[in-house]
Amino acid sequence: MLSLKLMTKSRFFFLISSFVAGFSLMTVELTASRIIAPFVGSSLYTWTSVIGVVLFGLSAGYYLGGLFADKYVYKNLNWLVFVLASVGVFAVPLIIPFGEIFTAWSLTLTTTILLLSFLFFFLPSIFLGALSPVILKNYTNSFERLGVSAGTLSAFWSLGSIAGTFATGFIFIGHLGSKATLVGVALLLMCVTLFFYKSKTQLTISILFAIVILIILFLSVSSVSLANSTRYSKESNYYSIKVADGVLGMDDVRILFLDFDAHSIESSEGKFLGGYTDMYPLFFVFKNSLKEIFVIGGGSYSMPKFFADYYKDSKVTVVEIDPKVKEVAEKFFDLKNSRITTEIGDGRAALKGKNEKYDLIFEDAFNSFISLPWHLTTKEFSFLTKSRLSEGGIYAVNFVSPTKGKESLFFRSMLKTFREIFSNMYIFTTGELSYYPQNVVLIGINSDFHQDISEIKSNLINLKNGRWLASHIADGGNYSDDGGVVLSDDFSPAERLMTPVMNRYFKLYSDFRRSFLKLNS
Repeated sequence: MLSLKLMTKSRFFFLISSFVAGFSLMTVELTASRIIAPFVGSSLYTWTSVIGVVLFGLSAGYYLGGLFADKYVYKNLNWLVFVLASVGVFAVPLIIPFGEIFTAWSLTLTTTILLLSFLFFFLPSIFLGALSPVILKNYTNSFERLGVSAGTLSAFWSLGSIAGTFATGFIFIGHLGSKATLVGVALLLMCVTLFFYKSKTQLTISILFAIVILIILFLSVSSVSLANSTRYSKESNYYSIKVADGVLGMDDVRILFLDFDAHSIESSEGKFLGGYTDMYPLFFVFKNSLKEIFVIGGGSYSMPKFFADYYKDSKVTVVEIDPKVKEVAEKFFDLKNSRITTEIGDGRAALKGKNEKYDLIFEDAFNSFISLPWHLTTKEFSFLTKSRLSEGGIYAVNFVSPTKGKESLFFRSMLKTFREIFSNMYIFTTGELSYYPQNVVLIGINSDFHQDISEIKSNLINLKNGRWLASHIADGGNYSDDGGVVLSDDFSPAERLMTPVMNRYFKLYSDFRRSFLKLNS
């Protein structure tokens, strides 16, 4: 009877260990993209590389785990493999600083993402994959019941994976951060080794490792080390957020970084920087009464604040997907002193739920040339925005791209798609050289009346930033969309279209980011 109870208890431990293994695997895989995003941004390529590398590691782990489980059937492999899995996951936060080495090399973006994925997650994935056959080998006590045993363990593994997915997405990342999450997983895996130790030495190793990991977990949660220029650094459910002060040219500026991307740049003295946010007076020449303004994407709220200050009688509503970004804007970018209403949610979903008509809809959700919200690029979304405009209302979308040359495929596709809905349109660019990436703003007018571009430029001269505005505005018909594709909800290959720009300018931008954040200090 005692032997039966011990055997039942032992089998229960195997089920719990399978649950923990599945939980740990999904937690690591979901956290992986958050670890890599500050180096290379969050894109389809990031997820593709992470998932591919993890699956590759799991495949190797499944094979090696099965091989060793058969070869060393009477050895204490359960304890050893869980120790290795714990140490492998624990090592990831420790080697994160070495990721900067790859961003300093002259590599393409996709190559850099792959190398970072292998550096951080290939070895942990091997050890996590090895857990499955090792647990199965020790759990199964009858060849006739092999199918039931494998199915039961797989069910517990899958339940653990489900729990890990929800816990990581809804709790861990937003409350602990990615590094502390991985350290916590390492601690959990080390605790499982207490089920399987067979000697005092193994027990001592497990306890000592668990204590060390617990101390590191406490330190990683309770303290954040900031570079000299960094004023704020925290992870939210959506981004790794940093606020940094520094010098850009001759001006003292503050920059908001969301993951890899410099989302907003503001002068500490309110100086004119010649960025796209300085174009706010332009819309007056298209519609001199802007009462209702809807902005998709908050960031530091530079553009919404300019709208609220310049168009005194307007009501400015901003949809920002990340509530933590709003908090950062209030604390570091003086948002709390502006008369702006913020709604938390996805811009497209929020606009779809509106019945109001807006005089201006400004889409500012494109963080950089890497992070592309493809669902805001499509003709269906442009049609939605037009349906929410007042008569003569304006829709403007800001993104980054060259406007000419082989690397302008994304621009030409955006232009071609935009023209499907807005035949009456203009283009505003911030750069002096059309073959280099720059902020591009497509401006569509919900009216059949098309103003002559010379008249627009004449009307701009007397406005704030007028001469600069006049020199950067052009009639939409002056640009070619040859070779572009119409982007739709069914087909919007935004990352593929931007790949030439990503690969060519990734190193240059990465050097700027590293320098500004003083990562080498």
